[in-house]
Amino acid sequence: MSKLTGWAEGLSLSAGGRKLVGKAGIVPVRRLADKVGLTDALSSALVRWDFHPVHDRGGVLVSAACAVLLGARSIAGIEVMRQAALVLGHPASASTLYRTLEAIGPVQLAKIASARAKVRSRVYDLLDLRPGGFPWIRVDGKPLVGWTVLDIDASFVPVHSAKEGAEPHRKGFGLHPLLMFCDNTDEHLVCRLRPGSAGANTASDHIEVSTEAVRQLPTRRRRTILFRADGAGATKEWLAWIASGGGNKANRWEFSVGWSRDEDFWAALAKVPEDAWTPALDAKGCPRDDAALVEITGLLDLTGRPEGLRIVVRREPVHPKYARDLKPYEDGREPWRVLG
Repeated sequence: MSKLTGWAEGLSLSAGGRKLVGKAGIVPVRRLADKVGLTDALSSALVRWDFHPVHDRGGVLVSAACAVLLGARSIAGIEVMRQAALVLGHPASASTLYRTLEAIGPVQLAKIASARAKVRSRVYDLLDLRPGGFPWIRVDGKPLVGWTVLDIDASFVPVHSAKEGAEPHRKGFGLHPLLMFCDNTDEHLVCRLRPGSAGANTASDHIEVSTEAVRQLPTRRRRTILFRADGAGATKEWLAWIASGGGNKANRWEFSVGWSRDEDFWAALAKVPEDAWTPALDAKGCPRDDAALVEITGLLDLTGRPEGLRIVVRREPVHPKYARDLKPYEDGREPWRVLG
């Protein structure tokens, strides 16, 4: 326990109606950050021996994260933490948070990433000791024991002012960050803030973000990883990087990604006979009348793709939102008649 995290000693809960605290639900969240060592780790990462601030910089970052959980969407939003001041103490001001963020450069970012990874390793150790053990993803009712499942996706963030990197994109104006999540623990591992014009399928960005995400995992959780993405992740470079285990032969990495619906895809799908489709199964393992699967790997040119790649198509009723994206075949048949 440190001076920074000792605020909860002797803390008690009373229903007497005196000294009421707003937003009290954030108290156990802040306490969790202290107990697992995150607050002290961030404090050590941002310490400056020639600077002794009133508000410890690690504590400021944790308070900012708690404010985000309470709905804060700007630096000024840290004021929401004042509602819990009777328990957590007076939070840093918006100007202090601004100075804290302004002082974080590449060196500090690297130290913060290292601190997060060390704390995460400890938390994973604690998860292993639970009665249920580490949370493994279940597929068809069976747990993928030993597999860490990482999901990557890009997201448009609307911006209404000329912020750094804000540019026009296909959905308006703003930023286009790339995010990586650990599905086992529902964690947001990495967020790469990118300009609005950044591509959704930029392989170099996928590789960099994936590398950062893997570094956030304990070594024992890096050996067997399943990467998942939508069609934007079906680039040759990123899939080859995964197939190589990130350049480490000791790693057993797999991927499950979407596929681009280009002209070659539709041409290959048109060659599939109706009796080649296999009924899809529902959650109870029963065949569905309105959905089916077929493999078209041999009908596509997969030059440059990793060995063992399989392309499986699923058809089911098409939502009207996506029907407009489908094009008729040359013989006049409509793809949604084939797919749904």
